Amino acid sequence: MTAGRVGCLLLVWPFLELFVLLWAASTWGWQPVIIAVLASFLAGLIIIRIGVRATGRSWSQALRTLQQRQVIVDPETGNVLAIEATPDAAAAPTPSMAPPAQTMLLIPAGVAMAVPGFLSDAVGVVLLLPIVRRRIAARWAAGLEPR
Repeated sequence: MTAGRVGCLLLVWPFLELFVLLWAASTWGWQPVIIAVLASFLAGLIIIRIGVRATGRSWSQALRTLQQRQVIVDPETGNVLAIEATPDAAAAPTPSMAPPAQTMLLIPAGVAMAVPGFLSDAVGVVLLLPIVRRRIAARWAAGLEPR
C-alpha cells in the first residue's frame, strides 16, 4: 500500500467509525452501543496485557529496551539508517530470546479493539485469528530475510 493510500485511509477511518457508530445507535439505541464500546475497550486492554505477558517482558523492561537504543538518522534525507544498542545496553535480548511474531501480533489486535468503534473492533478480531496472525508473521519474516 502506498503512502498516499495509507494517508487517505487514516483521514477517512474516523468518519467511517463515526458513521457506523451513529447507524448502530439509531438502530439499537445508545445504551447497547455504549456498553459494546466499553466492553470492547476492556477486552482490548486484557488482550494487550496477555500479549505483553506472552512476550516475556514487562512494560518497564520494554520501555527500558527502547530507551537503550540509539537511532542513527541520515541528516540529508532524514531516513533512519540504523538502530544500535548503546554501550550500557548489556541486557538487550538476543534474537533467540525474541517472542514469536504471532504472539507479538496480539498487542496490535488489542490496541485495535481498545480504540472505540466497531470497524476497529472488527480489525482487532481478525488479528486475533491464528491463521491471520500466522500469515502476517510469515509475510513479515519473508520481508526481513536478506536478499
